[in-house]
Amino acid sequence: MTNFQKVKTFMQTFGQEVKSKPSFSTEKINELRYNLINEELEELKQAMANKELLEVLGMLFEGKFYPSDKYMEFANLPSKNELLAKFVIMLNSPMTILARTLSSPMGSFVNVLNSLKNEKSE
Repeated sequence: MTNFQKVKTFMQTFGQEVKSKPSFSTEKINELRYNLINEELEELKQAMANKELLEVLGMLFEGKFYPSDKYMEFANLPSKNELLAKFVIMLNSPMTILARTLSSPMGSFVNVLNSLKNEKSE
């Protein structure tokens, strides 16, 4: 069951409207949502004015709830660009090693031929 299906089941279980396409809710629901968000912003504003540190109690990420101790693990995850760069380096590493391995004997062989050439010229 996808997260969307879980939300739909939850909404239906508690008698909430489930929409089949994007649209605004009723004026009453929109006002309730606005007031809830505004209440949270006012609490944040007061905490900032009083220089009170906020505590993370938990977090919601991709439809799953995580306890507060997981917050730093998520905060320390590398960015997408960092992960892509590491991946490219990982892919490039075997090719670099192979190129060095193949060129090393050839370089030694060329050095031996040059030494023989120099010995015969003298």
